[in-house]
Amino acid sequence: MHSRICGQGRAPRRRAKARGIPMTHLAVTDAAVRAGWASGLVLVRPDQHIVWRTDDTRSDWDVVLDVVTGRKSQDHVNT
Repeated sequence: MHSRICGQGRAPRRRAKARGIPMTHLAVTDAAVRAGWASGLVLVRPDQHIVWRTDDTRSDWDVVLDVVTGRKSQDHVNT
């Protein structure tokens, strides 16, 4: 389970880095914490606000990053 958890954050982190967006990947293995998120992959701002979450690791990361950084206005992202 731990290796699957760690692998989920690689793609968005690579896209963020390529676009000059600072992002830290933290694999959280605590089951109680993960249960509260109800998703396998969660993007959390530095102020601890969850801005995006999904179980689909094939998301369009450029669209997600545009929305969560304010480069594109949208209420939510279905990617």
